[in-house]
Amino acid sequence: MTNYIQHIKDLLGMANGLSTEQKHDLVKAGLQAAPAGTAGVGASITPTVTESTFLGFAPNTWVVFASLFFISLQIAHLLWKWRRQAKIDAARTAAGLHLESLEK
Repeated sequence: MTNYIQHIKDLLGMANGLSTEQKHDLVKAGLQAAPAGTAGVGASITPTVTESTFLGFAPNTWVVFASLFFISLQIAHLLWKWRRQAKIDAARTAAGLHLESLEK
C-alpha cells in the first residue's frame, strides 16, 4: 500500500512533499469551491417547499449535483496540472537542464 501511495505521489510530482505552488493551488481551489460547497449544503438542508421537479429531482438537489460537479472539475484540473508539471520537470532533469523556479 505504501508503494502505491508513493507511486501516486511520484506521478503528481509530490515525492518530496507539496511545493509552494501546489499549496497555493490548493488554497485557491478551496476558496473557489467554498461558495459551491456552501450552496450545496444550504440546498440540502433547506426543505423543499415546492412541488416542482426536473427529471425527478428537486431544485435544491440539482444545486448539490452542480456543486459536486464543480468541485470534481477543480480536483481534476489540479491533478492534470501537477502531473503535467512533473513530466516537464522529469524531462528537464533527464536532459541535464536546471529546473525553473516558479517563485519569482
